[in-house]
Amino acid sequence: MSLGREYADEIAIAQLDAIEKYEQWEYEAKQNLEKGLWETKDGELLEIKKMTSSHIKNCIRMLERGESNLKDAYIKAFEKELKDRTKEMER
Repeated sequence: MSLGREYADEIAIAQLDAIEKYEQWEYEAKQNLEKGLWETKDGELLEIKKMTSSHIKNCIRMLERGESNLKDAYIKAFEKELKDRTKEMER
C-alpha cells in the first residue's frame, strides 16, 4: 500500500470519527433540551429556568451565529422561557 493511500485512509477514519462524535453530541444535546437543560462550553449542565435572562440572551445570540440541527429548537426554548418570565412579572 502506498503512503498516499495510507494517508487517505487515515483522513477517512478521522472524518468518520468526527461525524460519530458530532452525532453523539447532537443526541446528548437533544436529551438535555428535552430535560430543560443547557450545556455550557465547559460541559456544565444548567437548568434553563435557573439561568439569568442575560445568559439566555447571550446563548440565543451565540446560537444565531452557529450551525446546529438543534439551533432553532434551543432558540425557541430560550425565547419561551424569557416570555414566561415576562408574563410572570406582569401578574
